[in-house]
Amino acid sequence: MAVFRQRIHHTMNKPSQKKETLKYKLQNLRQKLLLNLSTDLKKILSLWKTYIANTSNLQALENIYQWLLPIITQSSELGLDKICYAAHNLEIHLKILLRKKVSPTHLQISQIAYFFQTLFQNRGDFSAPSSSSPTFQKQLNSIYLLSEDTLLGEEISWQVSHFGYHTKIFQKIENLEKEFLHSLPNFLICDTLFFQKHNQSFLTLSQILEKIKPIDSAKKTKLIFIDQNGNTQTRLEAVQLGAEAFLQKPLDYSELVDVLDQLHPSHSPLKPRVAILDNNLQVATQYQQTLQEAGMLAQILNPKEEIVEKLLEFQPDLILLDMFLPPSGLDIARMLRQHSAFVSLPLVFTSTQNDLEKQILALEAGGDYVLYKPISPQYLVPFVRCRVEHNRRLRSLMLKDSLTGLFNHTAFHEQLAREVSLARRLKQPLTLAMLDLDYFKSINDQYGHPTGDRVLKVLARMLKQRLRKSDIVGRYGGEEFAVALPQTSLENATKIFEEIRLAFSYVQHTYQSNIFQSTFSCGLAELQNSHTILELCEAADQALYQAKRKGRNRICLNPSK
Repeated sequence: MAVFRQRIHHTMNKPSQKKETLKYKLQNLRQKLLLNLSTDLKKILSLWKTYIANTSNLQALENIYQWLLPIITQSSELGLDKICYAAHNLEIHLKILLRKKVSPTHLQISQIAYFFQTLFQNRGDFSAPSSSSPTFQKQLNSIYLLSEDTLLGEEISWQVSHFGYHTKIFQKIENLEKEFLHSLPNFLICDTLFFQKHNQSFLTLSQILEKIKPIDSAKKTKLIFIDQNGNTQTRLEAVQLGAEAFLQKPLDYSELVDVLDQLHPSHSPLKPRVAILDNNLQVATQYQQTLQEAGMLAQILNPKEEIVEKLLEFQPDLILLDMFLPPSGLDIARMLRQHSAFVSLPLVFTSTQNDLEKQILALEAGGDYVLYKPISPQYLVPFVRCRVEHNRRLRSLMLKDSLTGLFNHTAFHEQLAREVSLARRLKQPLTLAMLDLDYFKSINDQYGHPTGDRVLKVLARMLKQRLRKSDIVGRYGGEEFAVALPQTSLENATKIFEEIRLAFSYVQHTYQSNIFQSTFSCGLAELQNSHTILELCEAADQALYQAKRKGRNRICLNPSK
């Protein structure tokens, strides 16, 4: 009987033991792969040290390039995305340099060093692979490129990567079709030369796009064509296929990134923000629900609390204010109009009394309009949306720099004052950065002011893309920019701007047949208890001048740190 029980016990546990054995084998295999990858990384580091000892040794660069390929494959199989991405960028950069067969410049060597640093910073990423789902995924900031021009593909991939876009190149249309079945990009860029080489019309591509319509019903994948000549017939065929943009070769990468940014889903306008102050909580809740169902952000404020502070935190685009809100809606309006942050904010009174005399009093108190209760949802939603859009356009003209779209000097200082006040109240860190383009006058003199303007726009775009929405970015004047980073220490700000500085130095700018690169210097200062806003700006300025004196293209901290 005991033997029989042992057999039963053995039989019942057999599947479990098999699972444990399989799990052990998989873990063992993963450890071996990680060991191989670690060995390869040590080898490539050794090769890099050999190259640094003699930077004219192009064979050492060639050896590094060859060792990168297995690292990309291994890290991809193990799900080590950060290592794979850094190695892939390094591979593209080296391939372009090796094709030219000339020793890299000092700037190019620093770029390679940056990717090596990124590669080895992520060696601690040897953990469980990233979770991947077999279901359909929408890739963020992703581009599929259909082209047989390898050099063009590499250049596009390299240039747009500095602005947060990731490119996958397809040299066969059937491979593109297979990829579309389980993953759609934000953008599909098609080189018309591909179709000309294969004597194909756009019909094949049209058929593929037709197949993905059920998956991409919202048309989130934007179609872009690039062409050598840009004749009318080709442009018309592209438009008929649904192309959103058409660019000519040689590509101006600044123009390409402009197009990507404009068509990107994140470019959609921010949701309208509405603050509601009403004597009747039930009515206020009804307004809130109506506006939220229409895709807006609505917040009910209690008049007994600190209204100004609450409004500064919420930053509404419009205020709905009950005229008879105790102690007096009219007095609250007058109080808000005395605050610089609310001088031009749309202020709409709501009232149960359709009285001309009261309406005049409301306008004199600073109101823009009076709505009479009850307000139907069919009228409230379009009214609020139109008022917000109109005011945003006016504010943009007043507050934004026309070239870069960043805050102008005056508006930046207003925003900085608000962030400094908030940082002091919440006892949180805030760092201010001052940036200045290096040798910008030489760019204007050599290539002309329109080219200089494009360089300014490229830096402005990179700042907006790589920083948070909560960060305040402004054009301080000429070629100088300023950035306020709330809830950010000096140490973290240094890391952020070091990445931006290096990424900007990689970007190629074009003027006719000339290709050049640009850099910037940066000064950082963290808000101190004793700082006024002027003293904070002066501290960041001193750090900027220090960066210039030390040779430019670098970041310096204010002397007090």
